[in-house]
Amino acid sequence: RPGRMSTARRALAWLVRPSLRRRLALLSALAVVVAIAGASGLAYLAMSGALRSQVDRALVTNPLTVANNAGTSHLGSPADGRTGWLDPESLCSGTADVATRFQVVIGTVQVVRADGTTCTRNPLDEVTVTAADVAVANGGEATAPRDDSTQGGTPVRVRTTALSPGYALLVARDLTDVDATLHQLALVLVGATGAGALLATVAGLLVARTGLRPIDDLTRTAERIAATQDLSTPIPTHGDDEVARLATAFNAMTTALAGARARQQQLAEEKAAAERE
Repeated sequence: RPGRMSTARRALAWLVRPSLRRRLALLSALAVVVAIAGASGLAYLAMSGALRSQVDRALVTNPLTVANNAGTSHLGSPADGRTGWLDPESLCSGTADVATRFQVVIGTVQVVRADGTTCTRNPLDEVTVTAADVAVANGGEATAPRDDSTQGGTPVRVRTTALSPGYALLVARDLTDVDATLHQLALVLVGATGAGALLATVAGLLVARTGLRPIDDLTRTAERIAATQDLSTPIPTHGDDEVARLATAFNAMTTALAGARARQQQLAEEKAAAERE
């Protein structure tokens, strides 16, 4: 237990009072992590938008809605007096073969009436109707695709279009596969961000160690001079960067101190000689 407490104290000290090398490593790692996290977030948003756009295109270009908008569908009301036309109510009863085929191709169909009531073949597939959906049944424009969920809890993408006078067709496309794909992508991106953070920390420590090596040499030389009082020890300089300038300034300082010490010693010797005379 004492060993664990000592390790915990060292770890806490490492985090609370990090050295310059560690601070540089942490800052560089943080910059890399922010960049990776930002790129991962953009990738996730782009993939989410692309998948939902694909679903939206399927909702907009589904064959039943396109045919209905073109006036060539066989959906109508018996009151229209047109033979061969299918009552929209039959889409809810399951007697319409077109509903079965349509559900396999594009998704669940739900009929919305002008009075706000609705029907679908399976109550668990029913989506809560909004005022915008009812407005479409009363002659309004088609709604924009939106995210919703069925009574059974299935996430869906929904769009409502006019069907026939007094009716609208709400089409719901299952988003389970889309959400599963995005979930897997999120896990991959989080793992990549974590791995990038670890690699960035290690790389930051290596870069900081290499970059601060001249400062370490300068520190050791200064400590040696302080211990030996030998001001003649020069610090090697390379290049003209900030560290080289600092080493040059330190050499100039030790040279000046050595000169001052020599003059002080000379004055002391001259004074001693004068007193002997």
